[in-house]
Order: sequence, then structure tokens, then C-alpha cells
Amino acid sequence: ELRKEISTIRMELNGIKQLNAEWLSVASNVGQATEMPELKKNKSALAAIHVEMDEQRRRDKNVVVTGLAPVSGISDRDIFLQLCEDNLAVKPFVPDDSCCRRLGKVRNDRVQPLLVKLQSQVAAEEIVNCAPMLRKSCEESTKKNVFINRDLTPAAAFAAYQLRVQRRNRNSQVNRVSSLESENERG
Repeated sequence: ELRKEISTIRMELNGIKQLNAEWLSVASNVGQATEMPELKKNKSALAAIHVEMDEQRRRDKNVVVTGLAPVSGISDRDIFLQLCEDNLAVKPFVPDDSCCRRLGKVRNDRVQPLLVKLQSQVAAEEIVNCAPMLRKSCEESTKKNVFINRDLTPAAAFAAYQLRVQRRNRNSQVNRVSSLESENERG
């Protein structure tokens, strides 16, 4: 299984290297012919893409925990570590309290999401991959309300949302076709 994961990571890395080479090629072409209006637009788009990629790279080490309520007198770091200890197969290293902060404004009707900054992208991926274990928690509130996700940029979150919508539409179409087929077999 470890060999399979290493192989998958190598393939992803090769894909990233290939994309990077393609982007460098595009960037060098854009830089050579800046007098054309289309290329100026492309240069702006390319700059925006690089900003987005840098932002996502920075966020890759983070996870966002929703539904984890604060406890008076206990730091968010300690609450998060206890959640991992009790429910997950991984025990992340979170050096100090400054690595955990609540997102958004304080509201009485909602628990603020918790941003946790980890030491590496691998640590964040391990936690996200173990997050489904929360559904098997002994604590009912954890089982129903606590979720751990990647820290996505707004653009990445929107893209992920669009993919979920497409998948749901595709699945509902498949379900409709199979229900029609089963009705035809009966009728």
C-alpha cells in the first residue's frame, strides 16, 4: 500500500513538473511579445494564476475544522489535539497556540471554524484522509457536527463545489436511467 501511495505521489509530482514547464513556456512567450493586447490580457491572467497557486501552496499545510466548539479555559490547540487523540489514527504536531485560530466573526448561533497550521502538507493530508473516522466517534456531537477539510482558496473552493455539483448531476442521471430500466423490466 505504501508503494502504491509513493507511486501515486510520483505521478502527481511528474504532472506538476510538466505543468510547471508548460507555464514557464507560456510565461516566456508572453514576456517576449508584450505589445499585443491579447498577450497583455494573458500576462494578467498568468499573474493571477501564479498568485492563486502561491496562495494555495501556502494553505496546503493547513486544515479547517468546522463544528469544534471552543471550551472555556482550554486552548483551541489542546481541543484540536484531543479531538485527534480521541478520534483519529494520526497525532499531529502543533507547536504552539499561535498555530490555531478561529475564522470569521463571533456569532452566538454558530461555532466559528478553526484554522490549524501544521508543519507540512503531508501532515495536513494525513489528517484530512483520516477525517472520515470522525463519523465513527463515540461522542454524538463529534459524529454529527465536526468536519476536517483542506484550507482552500475561494477559487479552489468554488471549483470543488462545481465538481460536486457535476458529480451529483451525473449520479442522479445514472439513478434515473437505472430506475427507468428497472421499471421497463417490470412493466
